[in-house]
Amino acid sequence: MTSATSKYAFSASKVMTLTVLLIAVILYWPYPQPPGNLAAEFAAITNEAFEQINTFDLPATYVIMDHTVTCRRTANIVERSSVFENSGAQIVTGLRDFGEKVMKAGNALQAMYRKVSYIFEAFQTEFQMILENKSKFSDTSIERLIRLITEFREQVVQVKVLIQDAEKVHKNLEQYLLDGQKEAAKFINADDDVGAMAVKDELDSIKVIFVCLQKAGTNLDMTIKVLRDYLSKASKINARLGNDIYIVTEVDLNYLAKSLKDLPIHHKNFMLKDSEV
Repeated sequence: MTSATSKYAFSASKVMTLTVLLIAVILYWPYPQPPGNLAAEFAAITNEAFEQINTFDLPATYVIMDHTVTCRRTANIVERSSVFENSGAQIVTGLRDFGEKVMKAGNALQAMYRKVSYIFEAFQTEFQMILENKSKFSDTSIERLIRLITEFREQVVQVKVLIQDAEKVHKNLEQYLLDGQKEAAKFINADDDVGAMAVKDELDSIKVIFVCLQKAGTNLDMTIKVLRDYLSKASKINARLGNDIYIVTEVDLNYLAKSLKDLPIHHKNFMLKDSEV
């Protein structure tokens, strides 16, 4: 083999090696994936979350506040009654404490409903603006909405914590209530006309309050889970968006239009939970 031939063979080999390396780089270099229909995905998970939450049986504010009135009324009846010799004082103190805890939960629940009403309006405004102007979908938009849902979740958690506080008071009160019912039963069995039956009925109503709080707590837990899952999905969409400006597509606009149509319905249905109707 001549020197020229040897050089040519070496060059060809080198070119082949470089070509293989280049192909490998092209095939396997981790280029960032182009974003999908991010606005559409965000609209879809938003619609799904609100739809799920509306299936949960959350209590109305007035229901919780009525329980506060029941606690106070029962405490006053027990305090004036001659039925209770041993447990009266503890029942009165416990019922008033229980009523205060229930009232705090009711106030937090009312604040939650007000917050959610504002959140629905904020989502509608944001989606409407994108839809009408065919504007860009940026991390600023999504982060603002994520922040609102985070605040919603925090308020739901606060209501749940306050309900748990009330349940703890009820647990401490429970034995005194049982003792009080036994004392009232003695008077009823003896046909003693001191209003023992009315007092017993009032004490029974406290059980109804506790069951209502337990049910509310369960539905609040489910709401918290939906919001947690939603925030996880929304944060992933935001991470994929990064600092880029995402130009909405026809697919995005279709999803936003559907969501914009559904949001007022979800809003109305959610606020009906806090209605006296």
